[in-house]
Amino acid sequence: MEERGKAYSLDLGGYEVRYAFEDPDTYKIFGKYIREAEGSTYDIRVTREYMEKCRWLVTEDTEDDYLEFQSLMEATAIRLLSVNRALFHGVSFLWKGKAWIITAPSGTGKTTQYRHWRSMLRKEIQIISGDKSVITCRDDGKVIVSSSPWRGKERMGVPFKSRELGGIILLEQGNRNEIRRMSSQEAVYPLFIEFISIPENEEQIRKQGDLLRQILENTPVWKLVNKGDSDSALLTQKTLTDYLEEGHE
Repeated sequence: MEERGKAYSLDLGGYEVRYAFEDPDTYKIFGKYIREAEGSTYDIRVTREYMEKCRWLVTEDTEDDYLEFQSLMEATAIRLLSVNRALFHGVSFLWKGKAWIITAPSGTGKTTQYRHWRSMLRKEIQIISGDKSVITCRDDGKVIVSSSPWRGKERMGVPFKSRELGGIILLEQGNRNEIRRMSSQEAVYPLFIEFISIPENEEQIRKQGDLLRQILENTPVWKLVNKGDSDSALLTQKTLTDYLEEGHE
């Protein structure tokens, strides 16, 4: 860590990360998720060169503060690997006392699926993050999902929400509505590519692989082929309710 200007503190699944910013307006994008920290020591500060390498994450006319915000997401994702945590792509929400994640490549309909859930369940469901959640794999085998400031273009998310993971729904577009439980072997690749971290060396690859192994050992995964309608959300709700009523709590 170094000394230089103001530092800001961000809680990510119970792990504090301290940042310093190149652009003085970047901290505003973090909103209520971040606070000014005592002292000026920091863990992460991205250089202009690093930000340019991350420009593929944004559009060409993006302001520097948002480019830095997105670049910090990449740097943070790598750092979290060292403390048994990861940034994971997907819509996460609270329902029936558990956290659930709907994941798929961008543009597949995750937000649409969540909105169907929201319209049907109203106050029974609460958003955690609309795009990237922190996943923590604990020593007792529990997998915890927490909010992060990287919550997508719809800005859906609530700071400091955290709950044990109940399951993951892997979304696929199709001309029918069909859901089935996936084996761990089937789920490895489609879940691996939804980690935000891009490992830079063998140690980081191993860490990410260990996290995925722990998730799959303790978390059920379903594949939902869907038409993007409310019936697909209803089918998923019924499937997960039946699963919980069988005693999987």
